[in-house]
Amino acid sequence: MSDGAAQDETPNVLGISLGSAYSAIAVLDREGRATCIANEDGDRQTPSYVAFLAEEEAFQFAGTQAKAQAVRNPANTITRFRNLLGRSFDDPVVRKAAGLSRAKLVEAADGRPAYVVQCRGEELQVTPRDAMAKLLVQLRSSAEAYTGRPVTGAVLAVPANASDAYRAELASAAREAGVTVLRVVSEPAAAALAFGGSADVRSSSPGGDRNIAVVDLGAAGFDVSVLAVRGGIYTTLAAAHDDTVGGDAIDELLVKHFASEFKRKNARDCDTLDPKASSKLRNAVEVTKKTLTLSASAACHVEALADGIDFSTNLNKLRFDMLTAKVFAKCADIVEETAKKAGLKPTEVDEVRTTLICPSLATSLLQILLVGGCSRIPKLISKLRGVFAASKIRNDVESDEAIACGCAAEAALLAVLPDAELTLTDADTLAPHLKVDTPLPVMRSVTFRKTADQTAVYIAVYEGEPPAPADSRETEGGDEDVVERKEDGKEDPCTPPHRELVAELVLDLLPQGKETSIEVIFNVDAKGLLKVTARSTDGKTVSASVAAR
Repeated sequence: MSDGAAQDETPNVLGISLGSAYSAIAVLDREGRATCIANEDGDRQTPSYVAFLAEEEAFQFAGTQAKAQAVRNPANTITRFRNLLGRSFDDPVVRKAAGLSRAKLVEAADGRPAYVVQCRGEELQVTPRDAMAKLLVQLRSSAEAYTGRPVTGAVLAVPANASDAYRAELASAAREAGVTVLRVVSEPAAAALAFGGSADVRSSSPGGDRNIAVVDLGAAGFDVSVLAVRGGIYTTLAAAHDDTVGGDAIDELLVKHFASEFKRKNARDCDTLDPKASSKLRNAVEVTKKTLTLSASAACHVEALADGIDFSTNLNKLRFDMLTAKVFAKCADIVEETAKKAGLKPTEVDEVRTTLICPSLATSLLQILLVGGCSRIPKLISKLRGVFAASKIRNDVESDEAIACGCAAEAALLAVLPDAELTLTDADTLAPHLKVDTPLPVMRSVTFRKTADQTAVYIAVYEGEPPAPADSRETEGGDEDVVERKEDGKEDPCTPPHRELVAELVLDLLPQGKETSIEVIFNVDAKGLLKVTARSTDGKTVSASVAAR
């Protein structure tokens, strides 16, 4: 078989990041590395816009062409629809969006929000799910044009606080767009993979274990997630979200500043701009903001901003920092508070004590991973360095590409990573605890040794509260068994208190006369199905499955 034929048989899997303002697509290159790809317009970031035209034959657009319609056709251009997925019209988030949207937002017959647009002379209602489906069609088309092959599947990222309704509507939109969803991952986990998590998954040494904070300053809000990485397993320790700070909030500050500047120069008030002029100013503000991440000053120019008068001015970084000081101070406070909530002290970042996941780890390392287009703004980085050690702040991955690349890396793990490389061995813990809020899917394992005289091993799996410290204690004479009293007053040494037995396994016919290692693997899939597998070093295996409860 030729190399070309083999390449054609390779699954064409995408990693997709769906942002409020921009979306990104990542694929795996020939070496298996995740890389973001450009769309048909040569941009690696595709605007999360959908637009409709009232009369023209080409009546709908998504992506870059749709954003161009925001100035000429604002009433029929839908933006910032991602965070409305799975919400009712009465939701405060929807109410806030209705006040900001140029396209009219109304309550649909099913109680969901819907945009009212004109298309080919008719009035249409377009739900956020509908808009997402059209955006996904555009992203899939861009990927197929780039790779020259049909897309066979995709790993999608969702916000850390995404509800079940959000996930359901996203899955529905993907089906309508012809995108097969292989897995849905949280944005913080995807970002962690992009910053090198795949290497840590393959590492079984304790040195790969660490705590990380994913700081995501996007258009619609600010998100912080503190994750524990243990043997390649990502567990959320604490998270926070604030929609009062973000790229849109920064843009609003700049819009007000430039409106005041225009009034000062021209003695004309532009506080109430028409939709077309407002869109032009906001587009110019976005360019100015991006320029200031790399330059000491940036120009802002808008033709015919108000009353036919052109507007042109400059903004230096010092003035920008003054205008946005409260935003970035709040961001730093949120990161610090979230780290403390997770049991980490920012001032002791090199020697952070944690017993939340793995009691045998006395210290761990906290890294700050910067994600989201606005996280590259120098003022945010300087604020974080005032709290955390500068060497622990990482922005070595493109902040607006990290999530998409992490999704693509997850696709690679799904395809090629052996199960054995996903184990977590902790000699101090007989069985790992999976917390209620542990992200799914998840896999963990524990390894122990049987004694030479044992020919069988009994394994019990329980669901419920972990034992209190007093349940397992060491006396001068050795380890004291955990004991629970039955109703008849007799002692039952086998049943831990406050827990329900969900599975039992017996691994028998083990060789007598020598010690043997036993590995117990706990695998919970995305739907909550638990599979427990016990296997010995001589090849004996036994498994049990437990449905989602």
